Formats: sequence, C-alpha cells, structure tokens
Amino acid sequence: FFFFFGGGGGGGVWGGWGGGGVGGGGVNSVYVSEIHQMLPHISVEQIRTTLQECSNNKEMAIDRLIKQQISAAALTNHAGQGGGAGGAQQVIIHYNTPNSNWQDFQQANTHTPMYMPHQQYVNMGYNGQQQPAQMGGGQAVRPTGRKRALLIGINYFNTRASLRGCINDVNNMKRVLTGIYGFPDTPDCMVVLTDDQRDPKYQPTRNNMRMAMQWLVSSAAPGDVLFFHFSGHGAQVDDTTGQESDGLNETILPVDFQRAGQMTDNELHALMIAPLPAGVRMTCVMDCCHSGTGLDLPYNWDPYTHRWATDEGGAFARADVQLFSGCEDDDVSADASGGDSMLAYNAAGGAMTTAFIAAITSNPYGHTYPSLMGAIDRNLRVRGFRQKPQLSSSQMFNPDQRPFRLDDILPNTNTYIGRPPPNPNAPRRKPKRRRKFGNLEGLLVGAAVGYVAMNVMGGLLGALLG
Repeated sequence: FFFFFGGGGGGGVWGGWGGGGVGGGGVNSVYVSEIHQMLPHISVEQIRTTLQECSNNKEMAIDRLIKQQISAAALTNHAGQGGGAGGAQQVIIHYNTPNSNWQDFQQANTHTPMYMPHQQYVNMGYNGQQQPAQMGGGQAVRPTGRKRALLIGINYFNTRASLRGCINDVNNMKRVLTGIYGFPDTPDCMVVLTDDQRDPKYQPTRNNMRMAMQWLVSSAAPGDVLFFHFSGHGAQVDDTTGQESDGLNETILPVDFQRAGQMTDNELHALMIAPLPAGVRMTCVMDCCHSGTGLDLPYNWDPYTHRWATDEGGAFARADVQLFSGCEDDDVSADASGGDSMLAYNAAGGAMTTAFIAAITSNPYGHTYPSLMGAIDRNLRVRGFRQKPQLSSSQMFNPDQRPFRLDDILPNTNTYIGRPPPNPNAPRRKPKRRRKFGNLEGLLVGAAVGYVAMNVMGGLLGALLG
C-alpha cells in the first residue's frame, strides 16, 4: 500500500506571491496584461487600479476583481438581462420533504454507520453488476426549479499541509450560485462545510461530508439541479479491486482524515451518483490533486480528438452528471513540485476554482463546453499553472452543440447502469510522468498494510500534520 499525497485546492497565498518587482507604487504591466486575458470584461484601467490597491499582489487583485465581476453579473441577471434559463429570475421551489433542512437531516441520520467495507462502496447502488437501463428517449428534461448545492472548503489549519484559499474558493462559488444561477441560500438548499466554522455540524469532518453528500441527493427527482464543489487536498491509494486501470483510487481528504480516513472515488460515486434517478442534473467542480476521474464517471472528454473516451474504472449512471476537475489523475492541481519552501506549495493551490469562476462569470449563459474548457485552460496558463483541466460525464453528448447551463438536463442514454466487472487481462496504465514533490517528499508516506490502514491514518501521518 502506498499513499500518494498531493496538494490542491485553495485560492492561492496572497502574502509574498505576485509582487512583480515593481517599486515606487508602480503597477506591473505584465500582470495587467495577464489579468485582462483572464477577465476580458474588466477594463485595463480598473485592473491597474486594483493592482495598485493590492500593492501589485496579483492573486489578491484577481480575487477582488472576480468578486466584483460576480456582483456585476448578478446585478445584470436580477435586472432580467441574464438571458437563458437557469438565472435567478427562474421560479425557485424549495424542498418541503421531511428532513430537507440540513440540521434536521443530520439529526435524523445520527446513528447511520460512518464506514462500510470498501468492496461495498464499489458496487453500492448497482447490486454488484450492470443492469439494463430505461432509456430516456432523447428529449431534454424540463427543470423543476428545485436547486441544491453542497460546497466544501478545507484549509487544514495548524498543519504542515495547510492551504490558505479553500474557504475563499467556497465563498466565491457560493456568490456565483446564489447571485447568478439562483440557488437559494437556505438550509434546505445550500450547505457549506468549512473548517473555520465553530458549529461542529458545519465542520468538514468525514462523517459530516458523508452525511452532507447523502443530503445533497436525498429526495432528488427528475428536473432537479444539483451542484457539488470541493476545494482541498486530494490523494491516491492502491485499488485492491482491479477496477482502476492505473491501479490507484483517487481520494479527497476530510479535515479529520488522520483519524477517520480518506474518501475514495468509489465512495463518492456510491454516495452521490449511484442514487440519482434519470433526469437529475448535477454539476461538480473538484479543485484538488489527482481529481481527473474523481467521481468514477464513465466518459472522459479528449479536447484534442473531440471525442469521449470510456474509462475502464468508471460506472454508468442514470443521471446527467458532469465533473470539472483541476488536473489529470496522475497530476497535481497546481505546480507543487518546484520552489524552495512550503510557500511555493501553498501558493499553488486553488487554480481550478479561480479559473472556473473567472470563465463562467465572464460569460454566464453563452459558453459552449469547448469555449468553457478553453477559457479555464487559458486562465490557468495566465496564472502560470501547467495543469490541464478535465471534463468527465455520466452521459455522452456532443459538446460542440450543447450550451453550458447548470439546468440543461439530458435524459439517460446509457444502455446499462452500473460498473462493468474488472478485466484481469487488461493492461495496467502507468502514470504519464514520474511524480515529483520537491521539498514535499515528506508528504509521500508508505506502508505495507491493506485498505484498513487508510482508516487509521493517524499513526502514519501524525508526524506530518502534528
């Protein structure tokens, strides 16, 4: 068993990153050009003014300008000029089912077991085999107006692997959802888990995250619109089932992962994807390392061939689910391999969330999938990140002909539902390049034990995060 730990998530370190070497109160013209490429609807003069106010700190200026752009897009939307369905002008229907409120749901599920055997997660919802699916007939599904979102941001305070921008990522995403896309900020429709909250019900512990994922999909019906966002650490562990072609499961790390363990892609799929009926739309953004197939969706988009590739480790689902992830499975969510200090590691976080928000707020209702992915990729490169954003899906569609909207819902087109049996003769895919961690080599921890070790990480990583 080897545990590959990589950083991710977070909106960047504002202190000491992006100074640009311009003294005397001047503005770095290179930063002006780079930010204008990323946020083309903001004037050069406004960018200059903001950079000056932020003492030439590029990351701080980008964050401030994005907040301004979100507010401007929200005002336009509320004025009835947003265009397209899915804006805040749409009638919102609240969840009135029993325990739809987050705290009521927690109370009702207090005694639900926190853990299940790993093998049960692999086949959960599918009875261990592929099943014939009821086809949707190719007609788009009409939205019900019910919207629900789960946003998780973890800074891992007081640890050597702390991040400084994940909570800020979540706050910005919440502004986008409520201000532009009409998600209600109410306990039955919006749950935010961050590790700066004093109420233990809103701490991103493994148990709370698991329960919140169940809350997100509970009572979901055709026409409902769901959103999931995670900003934090991602990792990989050995796959003992033979399902993953590279032999590794992708994971996310709760704030208490040392004690409670990580959450694998199998578990995330079982909790959030498998239970959904056909006709539900879920959009997911995962800003963490090794997140390319972080939900085990069956189709991965290749931007070079403009074709979908089927993932051998994916599971076919009924709902219309899309994952925008920060990097490929064998990559980190920002360039954490270089630099001479932990500052370089921290500063590299949160690239995906910022790039995604900048892209959709620049054009909330006009993107196609290629234009959105292109904008995200451009925004990453402008900030100096080499990672490649990924798009995976539960349904196959033509991205060139489908507009990107959170409430554009496809019916099920998969002939079978579930996870195909592993092929023991299939070649094992090797990582594309050797993982490099630079001064983060201390984050690579090995142990010759099985899956159980993943749930007793305290002994393995206590020295790292103590």
